[in-house]
Amino acid sequence: MKHTRIIAAVFCGLLLLSATSRAQNLYVGSNAANVTTNFTSGTNIFGITYIGYSTNLTLIDPTNNVLNVSGAGTVLSNSSFLHVGLNGSGNRLVVSNDGQVYCQNGVLGWTENAGNNSALVTGTNSKWTVGGDLTLGGRASEISIAPDGNSLVVSNGGQVVIVGALRIGVFSRSNSVLVTGSGSSVQGSVIMGGFATSLRNNSLVISNGGRVSGGYGYIGNWSSNSTALVTGTNSVWTNSGNLYVGYDSLGKGNRLVISNGATVANAEGIVGGGAISTNSAVQIASGASLRLDGYYAPADTKGELAGR
Repeated sequence: MKHTRIIAAVFCGLLLLSATSRAQNLYVGSNAANVTTNFTSGTNIFGITYIGYSTNLTLIDPTNNVLNVSGAGTVLSNSSFLHVGLNGSGNRLVVSNDGQVYCQNGVLGWTENAGNNSALVTGTNSKWTVGGDLTLGGRASEISIAPDGNSLVVSNGGQVVIVGALRIGVFSRSNSVLVTGSGSSVQGSVIMGGFATSLRNNSLVISNGGRVSGGYGYIGNWSSNSTALVTGTNSVWTNSGNLYVGYDSLGKGNRLVISNGATVANAEGIVGGGAISTNSAVQIASGASLRLDGYYAPADTKGELAGR
């Protein structure tokens, strides 16, 4: 059974905080599945938000829960974490129609089996601000039950601002980020991959005028077969520091593809950065460009630059 709650200015248990008071946590789908909660107005303050949470996974898998934050003046503010799928799968955060979300750290898929969770930030002035890191695919005791397949979509002028880094697949596989459409943007450094060759197939796509800007970028940080695709006129990925395509001993088979008039600009570009980082490449199609303030370095001839 699907349960829907509409939240206006006040959610049950919401505290008006003084300097010494402590916010309660928000649970959307606590030991439950198929719960939808809608914030439609007001400033709503919590400590931690959990979308999909279970105290006993053998009794209930907290799947397919949804939190919507929508409308001008609607704010969800968290002093700590925002978890989309702490230990459940298929949970979803949607920020739309000028909605605003704030948190210290954000995670999509945190523990074992917490895969296929997602976040959508869509529409001009819709914004998710993260004071630390935003992580897709958190942690697991073994790779067979890792939180795989989590996704972030930023579209139609939506914005994500990350003070730390966007970490795509730190301890998991097949996580994805899509930034698409004019005015859609992600601000923050990007780290794709984690600490094992099995942590593969993570992806970043910037298309149709989407933009990503940060301090540095890693495509395949100690991991394999990650891909960044920047495609379409006015699609841009810029870094004030370096961009690494394949990094350190496990960074194998990673790709940066720039096509259809897109631009990637960095201080320096390094392909195959590490002792045995192999088979990584940058591919530049006709009409696209890679701009470097410093130099381009295929490390020990193990990386390659193709096309122009």
